[in-house]
Amino acid sequence: MKNIARTALVIVVAGVLVAGGAILGNFTAAEHAPAAAEANPSMCNLRISWDTTNGAEHAIYVAPDLADRSLVQRYGHIANQSCTDAQLTDWIDQRRKEHAAVDVCRPVLRTDDATGYVYPIGCAVPELVVSDGPR
Repeated sequence: MKNIARTALVIVVAGVLVAGGAILGNFTAAEHAPAAAEANPSMCNLRISWDTTNGAEHAIYVAPDLADRSLVQRYGHIANQSCTDAQLTDWIDQRRKEHAAVDVCRPVLRTDDATGYVYPIGCAVPELVVSDGPR
């Protein structure tokens, strides 16, 4: 009877140790995961949608995440970092077709090498440049 009790106790203690190790392993793995894997990228906040009532496309500006509100105060309407240059230029072209304001830019961010702090250094708008010269 004592052997059965000891065996059961050993199994319970081993189970607790294995479960604790698995939990601790998850926390350690999460701490060393790359930043890109941790970040949940949001969709581009500049959208072009089809209006079925009028049968026309409309450029829609969606306010950025709360984390970017200070950038909005500094630069006005901003495109978030997940917007591509093509999305930004297409959105601006659509706004021009609608005779609406096109005051939007994408913040340019810089990372301080010493502290790792990321801060804005300006706001840029990609421009499509077409030349007839050879490349």
